[in-house]
Amino acid sequence: MDAKKKDTIITAIVVAIVIAQMAAIAISVYLSNTGAISQETLLIFSSMISSGMFVVIIIYALYINKARPNEAFEEYRQSVEGKDKDGKE
Repeated sequence: MDAKKKDTIITAIVVAIVIAQMAAIAISVYLSNTGAISQETLLIFSSMISSGMFVVIIIYALYINKARPNEAFEEYRQSVEGKDKDGKE
């Protein structure tokens, strides 16, 4: 599996997880408005879900930044390699 396809699959998985978490928060707000759960339960549940969403997004951001080298670094590396080739010839 090439890197681009792997990144696409991981992105789709992360988006699905975040959508599920957003739906869970929406459902808990609905249940709270209908009186099925208390305000304290809503607060605890939404805190847990939003913390989980934060963790998922941070891990995804770290993965994406680690997987893709910085463009400026790549340009610098290529210029250094070009200077090395010019000096050897």
